[in-house]
Amino acid sequence: MAVRPRTVVKAIGATTAAILCLVSLTGCATAQSGVQVASMHCTGRESNAQYDWPWYNSLDELEEASDVVVYVIITGCTAPDGAGDDADTAGYDTAIDAVVLGGVSAGDADRADRVDPPHADETIVIRGYTAEGSGAGKLTVGERYVFFLDSGDSGDSGDGESGGYYEMTPALSVFPVTDRTANEPSGSRNADGSFALTDSLAARLGIGDGKG
Repeated sequence: MAVRPRTVVKAIGATTAAILCLVSLTGCATAQSGVQVASMHCTGRESNAQYDWPWYNSLDELEEASDVVVYVIITGCTAPDGAGDDADTAGYDTAIDAVVLGGVSAGDADRADRVDPPHADETIVIRGYTAEGSGAGKLTVGERYVFFLDSGDSGDSGDGESGGYYEMTPALSVFPVTDRTANEPSGSRNADGSFALTDSLAARLGIGDGKG
């Protein structure tokens, strides 16, 4: 689609019982679905790139254009690899590390190019956006979101470079998930505010089934 400066936040395995207090951050880490992270804003490298994003008029249109839809908890963010000092040439401005809580193949079950979603508890890297110019909303490490994604080369994030997942149109493709979302999916809207999660998609992703 430089050596990445790593954030001080790392995903901690589900078997780790203790909750870490990170001296360099305010407050202590919180645990959700066995993933322990510190709460902080998710930022990559500021980018002045101008994007010509396709626009979708409904959640159904966005899903049809995507390969997979995932429900994740964000565990960290870094600037993109492979772009040197020029983040604009990477094609994305933030590498988003996330643990999958649920996922579904997007679109109709009979589509010829159907892509299997990542498995629950799998760690993936999403090539995404946090720069203001991208139209993306704010992301917070330690919080849960639904992402609509393109599968890239292989649909397997690996190290986030050779394959991986790519965020769809940023203003449309990310939906925050809170404790209230399970009971009221329509309360979760994308950054543009143009449409909301539906009851059926929330159910397919397992939101409200004790996942996170």
